[in-house]
Amino acid sequence: MAGLCEGGNEPPGSLKASSCDRIRCPAGKHCLLDQNLSPHCVKCAQRCPPRPAASRQVCGTDGVTYQSACHLQEAACHKGKAIPVAYKGRCKHILRHHTMKE
Repeated sequence: MAGLCEGGNEPPGSLKASSCDRIRCPAGKHCLLDQNLSPHCVKCAQRCPPRPAASRQVCGTDGVTYQSACHLQEAACHKGKAIPVAYKGRCKHILRHHTMKE
């Protein structure tokens, strides 16, 4: 299937692990699990705007406020798992370390 990473050889009849643990992506790409836990090799965003307007903030489903959707996607790529946008704006509950300080 196009877009899927190549992983290690699984023994016949075994359940395929839905993770990036055994995935080796081509140079410059990282393994990312999508919402269905399928691994994909993707190129992480090179640069997000350094200081986007506060109106561009998004709350991820991980409970973290990101400076922009670009920053959320970049974090997801480096973490190796999808982080969908929960809603636009700051998260409305106690936030973790990735939030912007006022």
